[in-house]
Amino acid sequence: MTCTGARLAAFFAMDSQLSVPRDVCRYPSKLMNLSFTPAGRFHSPFRIFIRGLNATDHVAFIADCGLHGYRRKESHSLHRQLAIVSLDGWTMFADDWFYTLWHMPTTKQTIKRAADRFDVYYDLVGDCDESYEFGYFCSGKLVREVSVASPHYSDQILVTDDGIPFAIETDDRKTNDIEGYVDAIARCVGIRLPTVEDTVLAFGPTQELG
Repeated sequence: MTCTGARLAAFFAMDSQLSVPRDVCRYPSKLMNLSFTPAGRFHSPFRIFIRGLNATDHVAFIADCGLHGYRRKESHSLHRQLAIVSLDGWTMFADDWFYTLWHMPTTKQTIKRAADRFDVYYDLVGDCDESYEFGYFCSGKLVREVSVASPHYSDQILVTDDGIPFAIETDDRKTNDIEGYVDAIARCVGIRLPTVEDTVLAFGPTQELG
């Protein structure tokens, strides 16, 4: 789905060069920061929203996803990190632009286990292509799941299309604004998306990963 992941780390030093591979953003350090875009969107490629999860269970959920040793950080990092934001009954877990949380082999199973007890919504956007994915679980059941691949960077190929579409979905599941599209889906299930007024808690490993 995504084309950067951990490879971004290898290109921090390339900023002064004249050319950058097409799968690496020109200023990766800006992408790593837990912050909002000028348009007001929280800058994360992969988000998990869980309704009704107690704050005392946040670290346990992260650990179940495979991020052992993640603890609260007083300041935001330009390296691997995770943001947690409380949103009117929902909790958002927002990944860094290394896609650290997404690439954990237990993340998908942890989402499914959480969905046995809570309503869960997740979404994913590619960093240099037009791929995206989202899923929504309600009352212990998978209500909707869509996965769109982008093997040639500018195309969109429907891979998964399960459940009844939301009213705002396009007929062919194609969109020119993937971030706006998944945000609109999130709002459809009752999620209030974060704003600059919300408190963003930063979590990271006690020792930086390579």
